[in-house]
Amino acid sequence: MPGTLTRGFRRTVNAMGGAAAAVGIRAELSPHAVVSAARKKTGLEALGPMAYPDGLPRLCNALNHEAALSPLGRLAARDRLRRAVSNRLRLVEAKRIHPAIFQAELRPFLLLCGMPASGAALLHRMLCSGDDAWGPTAWEIAEPIADPLKDTRRKDFHGDHPEALSEDISLLDASFWSPDFWRMGTVYSYQSWWLRQDPEPAYVMYRDFLLWLQAQHPGRTMVLRAPVHVGFLHTIHQMMPEARLVQLHRDPVAAIPAYCGHLNEHHNLLSDTQQPEALGAPSLALWGHLIDQGLRARDAAPRMAVMDIAWRALIRNPVSETLAVARYGELLVTDDTRTRYATHLHDLQHEPDLQAHALDDYSLNEWPIRSRFTTYLRRHREAHEPATLPH
Repeated sequence: MPGTLTRGFRRTVNAMGGAAAAVGIRAELSPHAVVSAARKKTGLEALGPMAYPDGLPRLCNALNHEAALSPLGRLAARDRLRRAVSNRLRLVEAKRIHPAIFQAELRPFLLLCGMPASGAALLHRMLCSGDDAWGPTAWEIAEPIADPLKDTRRKDFHGDHPEALSEDISLLDASFWSPDFWRMGTVYSYQSWWLRQDPEPAYVMYRDFLLWLQAQHPGRTMVLRAPVHVGFLHTIHQMMPEARLVQLHRDPVAAIPAYCGHLNEHHNLLSDTQQPEALGAPSLALWGHLIDQGLRARDAAPRMAVMDIAWRALIRNPVSETLAVARYGELLVTDDTRTRYATHLHDLQHEPDLQAHALDDYSLNEWPIRSRFTTYLRRHREAHEPATLPH
């Protein structure tokens, strides 16, 4: 939603929302209000078994008391939560009406994860330019299951680029266990709770969404991406052995501030306060935890199939690296594939350059980052030597 609004319009909405709040009117962020709105929108009632009954109440509490949301931010958060509940309602209904879809086997698919800002988006888009690969668009990830009477998902999508390939992590939203919720604001109490929970029930629901999406795109290989999956390789490997995992590596001294910059950009759209310096320490702790989890998962399952890709190799030889991943994922590779990837890369180079992010902006400095990732950097030499995209 915020991505489509001009700065002037955002100011107008926030001013109107501030005036409304002054007389006691504001977007309500409570489990009851969100669930009621989703039920009204979908006409459905059944939420199914709640593996995380505390998830939605804790998230609403954090959004109300920690995130310092602007009036526009509250509207966007309400829309996001209502959509999460709506997706859950539609999944439960789809499983009732179309049980065969959810009893099928997952076909092998590619899953890109690893360090943030390590080239997954570039690799994802190049892979999906092939004829037999498919990746979910922003509007399809936002609402994977359409209203059976009228599919208005594409028209209703509130974002800049509805057809752009999207991270799939918000498929976890419907379980109310999702790392993507803190793009809305600094919901650290929810994040702390999230890290203590068993991820398996959330990935059960995630797998169901993948089965549904697979059925909508028969005959094509799914290519998915979300860096944060690296923290849950054990669960993914156990529950979805069909996943062909690709872990991307980048020097954390470059990756962590880039992640902070991405988070800060979202928070600035939705929050009344701007505190980028407060994002560094929590982000470092989060990614240190996720990367450590990934290392332990790979140690515990040495036969887990994971292809390692270095950021520096990908940006220096993007076509060759993408071809290697395509072969690993058993995508169709023909004489035309290299040309197709090269053409797609040429088109991408006309887009804006990646923005550099200074450590100081987020109260970070190099040596504490290197110290936190000592084991990772020793294990994965490909994470060293950060670089920039070629012009």
